[in-house]
Amino acid sequence: MQRNRMTPPPRPYYRAARPRPWSRVSWWYSLLFVVPMLILLVMGIASLFGSDGPSKTIEVAVTDQASGRPLQGAVVTIGAQRVDTNADGVAVVDRPKDADFVIVQAVGYEPSHGVVNDSVGKKQSIALRSSTVSGTLLDGASGQPVGGANITVIENGEPIQLSATSAPDGTWSIPNVPSGAQVRISANGFTAVDVPAAEAGEVNLAAAPPDEPTAVPTEPADEENDDGESATTPVDRSNLPEVPSMVRGIYVSANTAANPASLDSIIQLIQETELNAVVLDIKEDYVWYDTGVAFFRDAKAVNPIYDIEEVLAKLDAAGIYTIARLVVFKDPIVAENRPDLAIQDDNGGLWRGWQGEAWVNPFFEELWEANILLAIEAAQYGFDEIQYDYVRFPSDGPLATADFGRDTYTMDDRVTAIGGFLDESHERINAAGAWLAADVFGIIALYDDDQGIGQYLRDLWKHVDFVCPMVYPSHFGAGSIYVGENGGGEPNDFPYEVIEISIWGAAEKMDGAVEKIRPWLQDFSLGGMSAYGPDQVRAQIDATEASGASGWMLWNSGGGTNNAAALRGP
Repeated sequence: MQRNRMTPPPRPYYRAARPRPWSRVSWWYSLLFVVPMLILLVMGIASLFGSDGPSKTIEVAVTDQASGRPLQGAVVTIGAQRVDTNADGVAVVDRPKDADFVIVQAVGYEPSHGVVNDSVGKKQSIALRSSTVSGTLLDGASGQPVGGANITVIENGEPIQLSATSAPDGTWSIPNVPSGAQVRISANGFTAVDVPAAEAGEVNLAAAPPDEPTAVPTEPADEENDDGESATTPVDRSNLPEVPSMVRGIYVSANTAANPASLDSIIQLIQETELNAVVLDIKEDYVWYDTGVAFFRDAKAVNPIYDIEEVLAKLDAAGIYTIARLVVFKDPIVAENRPDLAIQDDNGGLWRGWQGEAWVNPFFEELWEANILLAIEAAQYGFDEIQYDYVRFPSDGPLATADFGRDTYTMDDRVTAIGGFLDESHERINAAGAWLAADVFGIIALYDDDQGIGQYLRDLWKHVDFVCPMVYPSHFGAGSIYVGENGGGEPNDFPYEVIEISIWGAAEKMDGAVEKIRPWLQDFSLGGMSAYGPDQVRAQIDATEASGASGWMLWNSGGGTNNAAALRGP
């Protein structure tokens, strides 16, 4: 929707004298976070068994149906018993006195189920079929990997809503593929081919005949414009979901999503107010659903506490615009388990922020690819939009000892890395059917540098569909932004003015593209300052909507809101 450019406030809107004025609290507080929650035990149902004599226990050996290899970590459930298989794929369970249901399930496999009683044998074996299909695409002539191909699951001759895009190394993966399905592979310059999902390991693609139309578009080409500068051909976004003219969102933590009653209360709140969107955690420290992205599984960073398909189905049924929040480079679990990808400390070991958290290194493209694949997977599950958080370098901690593995660590180095990651993400996420947004520090709307974290707004906005500055009034120091008498007021006490000035500052650096701005608003109170209630929240909302921005989101670290009275009816 086209909007006119904003008219600036009739006064200076910030003081340029000092950088990083948000000294009121540590920078980490201004970021979105949620405490990792308990593991939701996976349960399924499984069928076992023959008989070779009575025993007080039953040894269940679980293997992969295709390879025959033992499956460590599979879950065998009989009544109240839940036993994980060991390194040999074996779980020892107590034999029930009476007939009872038995469940065998492993992540990425179809569960098996049945009934066990006192007549089954002591040693049982069961082979599970993998429901995650993956493979590698190669050029049949050159043997080189084929990236950017579209892989679609076909069942009973018809495509279903499961698909993937091959990575630059030709690899791809799709979870939850039904038994007997096929995959259809389409790649630019190659003949489309259907392959049984069970045989889709390594596929050599044949070149398409000269007169055969290509199946997927090529990567947008860089061309020279009249000024001699590079101009990128726009990606086709006709497959993207409709965005509400004004997105009015609320944060939903993974823990809330895992609790049906809590999720239902959020949906009821949305139906009773002007809200129309949720921002749902899919990754912070852990990936909170059962992802098929091998990188995070190998890094022991998967903690599936909610069923992503079930949650999205419930939100979609209520007509809610869904945004997946994905924390990128503040990734302590990956950093601990993949120290080769972490920021190092000159004093030895991993570099850590003031809270003791390790960070991964944004310069490493292996991390780019893993997070992009996770974002694409979320889009394929049905999220309307992916929102990257912590898409930056660290700000708090002993930065003088941080080793990023480079000879230089300049603003240009940082901005190039963040821009490169976002640029690589943008087209691939759009192609998967979702929009891309990035959370940024509110301060970068006012200052004309990257604030030492790689977020330089004059560059960053060009690589995403929406920019989401976290413009919490409590996080601006007195005198850092022109509010109150002679501009020296306490920003926390001027919620409308802080939002107005911040959005103007952002739009100024984004060539007037105010329609790409969707800020996070303060829905919490900071100790030692005036409390934030419905009036303060409403003032921020009114300022945002008057500015011409495309929406707003309320941030409260616990999820939901304590200020529903600030929200109008639908």
